[in-house]
Amino acid sequence: MKSTRFCAASATCALAGAAAAQVFVEGVNNELPVDPSWSADGDGEQAFRWTPQNTFELSQILWHSSAISDGTIRLREDTGTTPGAVLREVGFTSASSGWNGAAFAEPYPVTAGETYFVTFYTVGSYREFIAEEGPGGVVLTYYWTRDGSWNGPFTFAGRRMIEFYAPEDGCYADCDESGELDFFDFLCFQNAFAAGEKYADCDGSGYLDFFDFLCFQNEFAAGCP
Repeated sequence: MKSTRFCAASATCALAGAAAAQVFVEGVNNELPVDPSWSADGDGEQAFRWTPQNTFELSQILWHSSAISDGTIRLREDTGTTPGAVLREVGFTSASSGWNGAAFAEPYPVTAGETYFVTFYTVGSYREFIAEEGPGGVVLTYYWTRDGSWNGPFTFAGRRMIEFYAPEDGCYADCDESGELDFFDFLCFQNAFAAGEKYADCDGSGYLDFFDFLCFQNEFAAGCP
């Protein structure tokens, strides 16, 4: 079974170009419950030091948060101290709480064991971005800026919830990976939905609902390359 999130041609992906399937590779604090007691002011870029556990083509970063009206996600170099040059950047909006973001126009190759900064910017305030303490939790080191001058390092409120994705090489609608599109792909998708798998979040909303079935139906109708 694929572990995929489909970035549909919706508000979440409107600034990122064409729709594309993204394969989940790894995450930070993404399996922990959200701590709803935190809130953050906007109009500031927060940069978190990240060390990939895998070598892959990074195509999308999703952050857990409340609805975002005007956000930007960046991948930056790590200068050894503060965040450096922007390697990739994408704007996004979201209408609801959940895993929010958009795909980069072009993937960027990241290497396991090297360090990068992943950054989150939004104009307005937001919530639902910190994970509760729990097994496997990670406290990330971060910096922040409003004017290009970085403040930090900090670890306070460092349990940010982030997911990292690579491009889907196959065909999203071929759920059972048989090489053909048929009735069994619908059964496969239904089973993935019932099991709450990431793959079943076809529209990338962060929730499993009726719209994911419509999204899968559209993908099936569009066929495979």
